[in-house]
Amino acid sequence: MPCFFMTTVRFLLLTDTSEHGPYQESEPTVMIEDLLISEGYSVKRGSLFDHLDEDLEASDVVMVEVREPSSLARCNDVRLRSHQPMIIYGVEVPLTTWIKGLNSGSDLYISLPANGPVLRAQIRSLLRRSGLMHNGLSNLSS
Repeated sequence: MPCFFMTTVRFLLLTDTSEHGPYQESEPTVMIEDLLISEGYSVKRGSLFDHLDEDLEASDVVMVEVREPSSLARCNDVRLRSHQPMIIYGVEVPLTTWIKGLNSGSDLYISLPANGPVLRAQIRSLLRRSGLMHNGLSNLSS
């Protein structure tokens, strides 16, 4: 199928790393990043503690790893500064945390590990609803 994107969709992956410690790579973020890159998307990583204004402005979709309920306070900060679609994702996150995330401005949550085709369909659906794809087609394969 041909791709009808005007430009490559740019994802910003944010992790809830320590404000004072070094950046720690997380397995969920690596998995999401690998999937997005394999599908032809542009991906940039950052920390919820970084100064994000330029990164937020240069991204089309923001994805935030939720490691604990306190991550949602940082998600609220991001939502106040950004109108891009926001996806929260994490491993073994309680249902109540997902609900709080959705009620505080996230557009979608992804519980990992996720089924590959379902994850692709979820991302494709969000891109379609947000107007980031044309003619109902995306560069995500089925």
